Amino acid sequence: IDVNGVSVSVLPHIILEGITRKGDHVVGGIKFSFPKTKPLVEESANFLSILIHWHAEEYLADKGKPHIRLCHAIDIPTATVFEPPKTYKRRRQQLQEACNEIVQRWPNVEPPRGYVEGE
Repeated sequence: IDVNGVSVSVLPHIILEGITRKGDHVVGGIKFSFPKTKPLVEESANFLSILIHWHAEEYLADKGKPHIRLCHAIDIPTATVFEPPKTYKRRRQQLQEACNEIVQRWPNVEPPRGYVEGE
């Protein structure tokens, strides 16, 4: 998804689709985390859930209304299923602000030694 000019790769591993008691179609997703060193923590999992919800809005809306309660992050090594945060609008704004800062600073970042663009 594009967040204020920054391409963020989300790609949920599993797409969830359902129907509410009222008959509304809803959609979400699950993203698995396979860290090699540090396990996924609640703060990071919250942002990941928000990105999954955002991805559902951008790419899955034809399957149903994106529902934050269907957007989960799972840390595989610790078998921890993180519930999505209740305050997703504020966290989405934080993601937008962070990406805006990246866009502003990126032109001033020196590329790593030996980096060749396009390779």
